[in-house]
Amino acid sequence: LFRSQYFKKFKDVPAIICAAGPSLDKNIDQLQSLQNTALLLSGGSSLLSLNDKGVEPHFTSVLDPTEDLEIHLENHCSYETPLFYRNRAFFQTVLSHHGPRLHIKGSGRYFVSDWFEEQFGIKDQEKLLEGISVTTFTLSIAKALGCNPIIFVGLDLAYTENHDYASGIENKLREKVSHIHEELIGYPDINGNRTITNADWIAESTWISQFARAHPQTKFINATGGGIGFDGVPNIPFVEVIDQYLGRQYDLKSRIHIEKHQSSLKYLSTISVRNKIKSMKDSLENSLHLCERMLSEIQEKVQEIYSSLDKNEEPQSNPTIELLEELKSEISFQ
Repeated sequence: LFRSQYFKKFKDVPAIICAAGPSLDKNIDQLQSLQNTALLLSGGSSLLSLNDKGVEPHFTSVLDPTEDLEIHLENHCSYETPLFYRNRAFFQTVLSHHGPRLHIKGSGRYFVSDWFEEQFGIKDQEKLLEGISVTTFTLSIAKALGCNPIIFVGLDLAYTENHDYASGIENKLREKVSHIHEELIGYPDINGNRTITNADWIAESTWISQFARAHPQTKFINATGGGIGFDGVPNIPFVEVIDQYLGRQYDLKSRIHIEKHQSSLKYLSTISVRNKIKSMKDSLENSLHLCERMLSEIQEKVQEIYSSLDKNEEPQSNPTIELLEELKSEISFQ
């Protein structure tokens, strides 16, 4: 287990965020030659597409708590690629990764992770916005690393030419990942033509636009070449981006390797973690018991009220309030 010490260590190094949209096929062959000119970051399923073309990113990330997406790390070949994750990620997906695992504090709306991190003293990192997808999570990481400019490829957020994923992984993901049936929406793409998207992708595009506006000191470029794009983020062909922004060489793998050995969470032990998990488990069980008692008291109170109405009597005091106060004291309730 490693804690991220990489933040701000790649100031003004270009970053390429690789998503798994259909337009990645147009740019993926060029990525192999850019591993010393920009940090390559992948999120979720895009790792499969990069591996399919022999491209190894510098960092990858996972966020989803669902077991379905374990395929992303079961089938990739980037065994030594550092993995950014939060505690909301499905544990087996994280464990299946062979390279360094870089824990990022916080967990979006899953506040229980905050309690665990507080118990272990993990509090010396800046707050990182998670957004609404693994791509927005990866974008926040790129910004925290200090990267500039930040370039998007393969981030269609649309069914470009009736495909939702890049070639090489579309069928693999359809076999393993259960898709939610969503209403499809007609929407203008970056060229003004009609494409098909959905509400989640439009929300993701909006989030990225707002993120870019909130960080005017960083240059954001959409080099996807298709899809719905992001308001306020310029659309520039990838070949032009390479010519304009990716001319300098960096020894990125060495820099990543050096930081890796300075970021171990040595003070954590299996016993201490299990003890805290037991504390939370015991509290959850006690909270359940208190809720069951409260329901029983409420049901008795309802009967008492009905009886008192029939007899024109005042109902007795309510012990549910005391149970509620006891419930509020439980760490799992908090």
